[in-house]
Amino acid sequence: MLEELQIADELHKEGRLDKKLKKRLRVFELLSFIFGLITVYDILFEGFYWFHVFLVVSVSFLFGFLILSRINKAVWDKKRQVMVAGKMDVWAILLFIFYISSRIISDVYLHDFFDGNLADVFAYTFFSAFGITLGRFVGTLTSMYLAKPKRFLKSKLTKKQ
Repeated sequence: MLEELQIADELHKEGRLDKKLKKRLRVFELLSFIFGLITVYDILFEGFYWFHVFLVVSVSFLFGFLILSRINKAVWDKKRQVMVAGKMDVWAILLFIFYISSRIISDVYLHDFFDGNLADVFAYTFFSAFGITLGRFVGTLTSMYLAKPKRFLKSKLTKKQ
């Protein structure tokens, strides 16, 4: 994982990383961090059982890594000599906004109607979003690592020696 982050950083420093791809990586990184903090908060202060959360996050991580990250793979553009990817994924941002608003609505307004179970449903949905976002982030980094040109790899190996 660290090597993939280094490759992304080196590509960015050399100007060989498309701006859209760099933006996507930053968004996935930021959302994964925020979702992770809220997940830890829910485990520590809201009383969610850590093993159940771990299972939900693990399965959704595998889904994001193995399936969703392959939809918009990072590829090397030979003409422009840069690493590029498809459209930006706005679903993660929309899901985050939906989660925050639904959590506030369920805690403040709907708590009496559903005896608090609605907040649990939204929390587990959010744990899934955390796993999927983290899986997409790691999957995008992995596809960048696998798509880098051999010439780039050779130049990095010769610089180290």
